[in-house]
Amino acid sequence: MRLQGDNRRMSEALPVAIVGAGVVGLTTAVVLIEHGGYAPVIFSSNRTSNTTSSVGAAVWFPYDAEPEPLVAAWGLLSYGRFAELARVPDTGVSMIDFEYRSAHDDVHVPEWAESIGYRRLQPSKDSPYLSAFQVRVPLMDTTRYLRYLEKRTKLTDELFRCVSLNALTEIPADFPVVVNCSGYGARALVVDDEMIAHRGQVAVVEKLAHVPAFALDKPLTYVIPRENDCVFGGVNETSEDIAPNHELTREIVARCSKMLNLQRSPSVLAEPVGIRPARKAGVRLQAERLGDGRLVVHNYGHGGCGVSLSWGCAQKVLQLVETFR
Repeated sequence: MRLQGDNRRMSEALPVAIVGAGVVGLTTAVVLIEHGGYAPVIFSSNRTSNTTSSVGAAVWFPYDAEPEPLVAAWGLLSYGRFAELARVPDTGVSMIDFEYRSAHDDVHVPEWAESIGYRRLQPSKDSPYLSAFQVRVPLMDTTRYLRYLEKRTKLTDELFRCVSLNALTEIPADFPVVVNCSGYGARALVVDDEMIAHRGQVAVVEKLAHVPAFALDKPLTYVIPRENDCVFGGVNETSEDIAPNHELTREIVARCSKMLNLQRSPSVLAEPVGIRPARKAGVRLQAERLGDGRLVVHNYGHGGCGVSLSWGCAQKVLQLVETFR
């Protein structure tokens, strides 16, 4: 029986197991905690600082995920939350002007850009791209934003269980609700052959002053200036290899430096690699039951825009838990 209103506040909070300590799992934990009536515990083999979420440039830009109408809706809800956080000190969230550049002469402008406002740009004759548009979007500096989420969830050692799960049924039975935010790990955890490993590698370089934030579609190239450094990218290839490719790093730095017309290549501080959890059938955000009747809500397959969709998808998780628990 579901408990609502005052009855819920008077009752003991419902234990919820969240599988995955990345931005999707942490954000889901925040939404459940702050809604009230739920006590999430995170199950993960890695701390947040060692997840794919810590690698990304994390500029808000829904892409590489389906279905497009739902992705746009989840993304726009997340946009609103990030815009609010950008006004709060020490969250690691800021608003930036971001250019999406295309090697084609008619850049595709997604429908969500109509909602937040955009303007087309006119490239110069010697530009390495033919068309572009600019939007003002949130930027999440993951070196700070993920720590902010951990603080907001009050993620103590008691609320984090460092385990490697082979199946969701291994979660103790005293968790009547399980939320699967395992990212690419879902391929093995729930035997989802729809999952595809989209390998990403970036170069974190020294701080650069007065450089634009942009992404070029072909070859995939992006520059994201942050408070203390700058992220150069990138690559999106099908591979599970998480070892840094130093030659690829040199190529990324050379390509970005050329597009910025830098007189010298900046110093490389780090070469992070992560696996974007792409899914051929699109984001999996649905509820089902384990064999023992416990509720499972799946929340994975976000491709390269887990951060961009995180708040919208977490809100949908809450809705599903409220409906089916």
